[in-house]
Amino acid sequence: MGYRELYCLIFKLINNRTMKYYHYTTRVQLEQIMESEVIKLATAGLPKSEKAIAWVSSNQHWEQTASKGMTDFKGNNRWLTFEEQLDNFGCARIQIEPDCLIPWRKLKHLSKMHPLLANSLEDIGYEKGANPSDWYGSLSPIGINDWIKAEVYKNGEWVEYEVFEEYELEMAA
Repeated sequence: MGYRELYCLIFKLINNRTMKYYHYTTRVQLEQIMESEVIKLATAGLPKSEKAIAWVSSNQHWEQTASKGMTDFKGNNRWLTFEEQLDNFGCARIQIEPDCLIPWRKLKHLSKMHPLLANSLEDIGYEKGANPSDWYGSLSPIGINDWIKAEVYKNGEWVEYEVFEEYELEMAA
């Protein structure tokens, strides 16, 4: 049994199976992810010495670090609120099987992230209202076989994304 398999087994044994894990994204990006059938590793601005991560959160409403940034008419940078994100880009998420997700406290080390960068990410997360203890990830892309469902935020609640329901029916046929 290799390291990954052993880690997955331990995670299954100690993890709270009632907790849900989501990859948060925009509505447009959800459609692109659905077409590719994979949640890709985040590689933008990644140093060569670091391993890329497919990000997931245990936050049950919205992972604040998934919100986009904007520059206002005065040139000030700020993060969008959930409502602004919803209005401008749509909010979407994919529920992920938790078996091989790695918690942030281990992920930052396994990805070989520089400690100063990890601290900066945590600081930004706190500033945005996020909690790094909600952060999980995978060092491998997360394929559709590890997805439970896709949802979009509509009329004040998360609802299953119709395209995902249709895709599941096609796969079952």
